[in-house]
Amino acid sequence: MRVIINADDLGLTHESNLGVAKAFEQGLCTQTTLVVNSEFTEEGVEMAREGGFADHVGLHLNLTECAPLSEPIRKLSKYVNEQGLLHYTPRFMEQDTYGESPLITYVDEYMTEAFATEVRAVREEVDAQVERFRELGFRLTHIDSHTNVLVDLPVWLAARPVVEAAGFRTMRCTFDSFATDDPYNEAYRIWLAEQRRDAGLVCGRYTSSVPRYRKRRGSLSSMWFAPGEPIEIYVHPVYVDGELLDNFTGGMSLADNVDELGGIERTSAFDA
Repeated sequence: MRVIINADDLGLTHESNLGVAKAFEQGLCTQTTLVVNSEFTEEGVEMAREGGFADHVGLHLNLTECAPLSEPIRKLSKYVNEQGLLHYTPRFMEQDTYGESPLITYVDEYMTEAFATEVRAVREEVDAQVERFRELGFRLTHIDSHTNVLVDLPVWLAARPVVEAAGFRTMRCTFDSFATDDPYNEAYRIWLAEQRRDAGLVCGRYTSSVPRYRKRRGSLSSMWFAPGEPIEIYVHPVYVDGELLDNFTGGMSLADNVDELGGIERTSAFDA
């Protein structure tokens, strides 16, 4: 196996911008993805250009923090709070409902006009973020998302035509990594994989954080993967008080965290 190490959250905060830049400088990641609706977005873009990793930047779709770039989504309290800021997290990412299949989450909503309205509003926001990413001068090559919103049912239905029309080639699909015996979960995983293939998107068969990979490493048989097929590990670098940390693991040293991956060959989704 080979490993893609993606540094999430470029552009989200000043500390994450510094962290991603230093992670590239130290060879601790192979690509990054950019939040385009933050006050620190342009700082992150400048750091990518100055640091020589602008060709390794994908889009980090964000419906969870900062202000939206479009108007219709502001009418949906599910996505935007009273302060006008995005705050959405899918149920399968919430602690009490972690791993719940969207087939269960939306069984009573899917055929309603309210659900269709939600999809239309989210589509405008996805389109606005894709267009902003394009305006910043990046290639529309790879897309993933903050708190994995992109693989939630209404967000995926909203995003698919935008992503397909824009010509994105690769996409992170964390839902494939939700190991569960629940048949609804497995059915959604299979359906989503077919949707991605039909949209012409290539996705890694396994994606996770370093801690989850460390727990499952022994069960990831090389027989599951084609020769040279990469897995993707995501990290969240922040640089605080002179230390480069992985924000996802409660402040563990990023270098120590990445060392847990062992000697797997590193690659980038943008090599293709």
